[in-house]
Amino acid sequence: MGSYIGVDIGGTKISAINMKNSETVKRVQNDTGAERSLDEIMETLLSTIQEVWTDKVLAIGIGVPGILNVEAGRVININNIPSFKGLELKSKVEEKFGVPVFVNNDANCFALSEAYFGAGVGYKNIIGITLGTGVGGGVIIDSKIYSGNLGAAGEFGCMPYLDSTYEKYCGSFFFETHYNKSGKDLFELAEKGDAEALKAFEIYGHHLGQLITQIMFFIAPNAIIIGGSISGAFKYFEPVLKKMLDEFSIPIIAKHVKILPAELKDSGVLGAAALAISNS
Repeated sequence: MGSYIGVDIGGTKISAINMKNSETVKRVQNDTGAERSLDEIMETLLSTIQEVWTDKVLAIGIGVPGILNVEAGRVININNIPSFKGLELKSKVEEKFGVPVFVNNDANCFALSEAYFGAGVGYKNIIGITLGTGVGGGVIIDSKIYSGNLGAAGEFGCMPYLDSTYEKYCGSFFFETHYNKSGKDLFELAEKGDAEALKAFEIYGHHLGQLITQIMFFIAPNAIIIGGSISGAFKYFEPVLKKMLDEFSIPIIAKHVKILPAELKDSGVLGAAALAISNS
């Protein structure tokens, strides 16, 4: 029985796991050193993979925080690792290890990780939404990532909403703009029963509910998985989401949709492993 390697390339860390039968056999992590040259970072990347490599590996999946040509495995643009721009990542890694390599956006890998190992297990069509500084996401159709053009499917935060975009109302900007506090500060206040903080998350839930409503009209998924740093406050905006789901204009669709908090902490590297598995 073969195994699969998942690699999560971040601005600070490169993580890799060897996974067999849905169990992590080995895990390593090294500093990215994003300011270094391409050759230096690639040396770290390849040595990180080598640390979890065995001759039983069938495929490698890699998650990257950038805009990609998914089919070619080429990095088109990436903010936190400048030297990676234009990198033929897939071919470089395949040349070294001689097995198929699959590359995708890290937000797509988040959604796939939850589909294979987390809250989305048992659902074929899933939307993952990541809530943090910005709003990202991934689309899973028939248990595989739908990448769209240049891997850009799932950029929900860029969709127009009110006077701006959903990112302004569903990302951390919302709390800073309207309450002059961080989401973390408001969460801590909500934990103490602060009325203003509780109201803030209720209003936030309304905006997020509007985004979810749009997604339901577009895709009608089986499950919507909420991740990212703001998802830690899920219990405070979940009631609003449930209410909006109950009021959805096509009840038969709403009845078959679950809105769930993400379950995994290592979604990046697990999603990369799932990427290798799903394409093999």
